[in-house]
Amino acid sequence: MLIIAKNLRELSFGPLMEIYVEGCLERGQELYPEEPEARQIAIGEQEFYNYLDQVFFRTENAIYAIWKAEGKYVSALRLEPFRDGVLLEALETRPDSRRKGYAA
Repeated sequence: MLIIAKNLRELSFGPLMEIYVEGCLERGQELYPEEPEARQIAIGEQEFYNYLDQVFFRTENAIYAIWKAEGKYVSALRLEPFRDGVLLEALETRPDSRRKGYAA
């Protein structure tokens, strides 16, 4: 099932972060190496939430596309207007749902 979110209220942030957990951890390790892993992930999630709230969803015609299967978010991407086309960003699939064709 495809979910199209045009604002933060139209998506479930916790399930979305299950898709991006690796990215949040990488960002946390890079910026806050002295913090425990769980804290690094939490910081990455908060920064991502702030980005969506303060930047992405304030961009006119920006949308978040999320694929939901078996009751969970499995893959997602962001689309926003760019020059004379559309910019696709952050296409990612949950680690436990990869190699099943969801991002195709």
